[in-house]
Amino acid sequence: MKEKILKTFHDLGFVLDDLEDMGYGFKYEGTHFLWAQSDDDESFLSIVVPMAYKRKDDDDDLSFYRMLDKFNQQFKYVKANEFHGSVWMVYERELMGEENLEMVLTRMILHLERDVHFFRNWDKEVLGDEEDEDSFDEEDEDSFDDEDTDDCEELTEE
Repeated sequence: MKEKILKTFHDLGFVLDDLEDMGYGFKYEGTHFLWAQSDDDESFLSIVVPMAYKRKDDDDDLSFYRMLDKFNQQFKYVKANEFHGSVWMVYERELMGEENLEMVLTRMILHLERDVHFFRNWDKEVLGDEEDEDSFDEEDEDSFDDEDTDDCEELTEE
């Protein structure tokens, strides 16, 4: 499976840097990604955006963790976790066999890239205005499936 995934990344035009024990690094639209390859479970696919958001020194702990919790409750597929003072975003899934790996990887990358940019702007609203518990509009999340299908096709055609 590792060879198939490497070939698919190559076919999509990505240049992967072997990061030894961590997996493979690559960039898309200025964002650094990590394919965290699992040697013991070939059906496990995990793509990570390390340090997607640097926690500010003046971020209140309760507000910060509420923001992470709210993000993880409301967003599909991508989950955010705090790791050494920064937010890492991850999209994990099980590969079932004969899937279209180009479409799978493309969707994963586009979801991550979109959510990283959304999160970086959303933190200003959530941390800056704790009284507004509903600052996230679910239409923003649901609109991805309809609007960004063309982006998937563009990425696979490049």
